[in-house]
Amino acid sequence: MKKHRIHWGPLLGEEFLDVSVSHVERITSEPYTRAQLNGHVFQDWETIVSNWEWSHWSDGDKFFTTYIGHSSQGNVAGWIYATTTTVVR
Repeated sequence: MKKHRIHWGPLLGEEFLDVSVSHVERITSEPYTRAQLNGHVFQDWETIVSNWEWSHWSDGDKFFTTYIGHSSQGNVAGWIYATTTTVVR
């Protein structure tokens, strides 16, 4: 069985960069996102979690967001992990 060594510094740095770029892009290009930034974070989070429907895949976003956008975010996270680990022999 192969063992992998995770290089935490580069992994966290790349992940932080990816998340930062994603959020900056959303904030600058989506008026609805900007309008939601003045809410109560923990109260909104509690409302979302308590009303979540776990019985289906879609979270109500548009087709492109659900099936293309979210999938590509997972691919980027996998790529970051793959490029910041090494096989230990």
